[in-house]
Amino acid sequence: MTTSIILSTYNGERFLKEQLDSIRNQTLQPDSVIISDDCSTDSTAKIIKNYIKDFNLNNWTFIQNETNQGWKINFHKLLHAANTDIIYLCDQDDIWHPKKLEIMTPYFENPSINLLCCNQKIEKSNFSFDFYTENSAAPVQMKFSNKFFWPTRPGCTYAIRKSYFESIENWWKDYLPHDAFLFRNAMLDDSLYFIHKDLIIRRIHEENTSIAKGQKRFLVNTNYYFDVCNLLLDCISKDSSIADKKKKISIINKGRQWIKTREQYYAKPSIFKFLKLIKFYNYYIRFRAFVKEIFIGYTYKKLNKR
Repeated sequence: MTTSIILSTYNGERFLKEQLDSIRNQTLQPDSVIISDDCSTDSTAKIIKNYIKDFNLNNWTFIQNETNQGWKINFHKLLHAANTDIIYLCDQDDIWHPKKLEIMTPYFENPSINLLCCNQKIEKSNFSFDFYTENSAAPVQMKFSNKFFWPTRPGCTYAIRKSYFESIENWWKDYLPHDAFLFRNAMLDDSLYFIHKDLIIRRIHEENTSIAKGQKRFLVNTNYYFDVCNLLLDCISKDSSIADKKKKISIINKGRQWIKTREQYYAKPSIFKFLKLIKFYNYYIRFRAFVKEIFIGYTYKKLNKR
């Protein structure tokens, strides 16, 4: 079973070398490593080129984009470029457990697994190389549920079958985050699994693309979530291998109703309209998110008056 690691970089000089070290020092070496830099303006490209040269990494490939494409398209391009059985997705500012590939790759002997996620250790400060790895007898399947809007693992924890990516690519849109797209589709066809082992240290800092910047980033883009529902419904209608279609269609359609109810609340927030959201309570990722909705509605109204 062949493996590759794909890494998207952009202005990552601050943490990049430690991530490259953790890839190079894997106990199970990947067949290839592909790095695509999205027009960095710092020394990221120079660091990567020198690193490959200094360690004579003949199976590492470095690509520099001619124009900035954004991380979503850059990862999509990398998924295309990888030609191995299993593809590991990698961010530029994390640290991988030295046995990450050794631990995760054998699980793909199970043909039911198309997307496998590990756990992560979050580091906000006092960075440490210690890993706390829980033991898990077997991968745990993530069933499709009313939480389908919310990927519970970031892309940097993913390993995916190349053949699976090719089978779902028709539903890809350039505005979709690559990890959310892969997560939801694998959940939809029951091929999403977790292993409860902390195999990466994920650094949280002000430059993470996942950290919201400005109030509007915290507001729900209802058009985006309607599109997510439509794409999943289209996938169900055209993929004969998906099981429990009736149940999954019902979950998605109720999700559409929930988004519509949120839209109405944002348009003219009131306590009465907020109370209508109670019947959709189990679509929120957690209780705090549900409570926060009342403040989001009024903030959204104020911002749109500007």
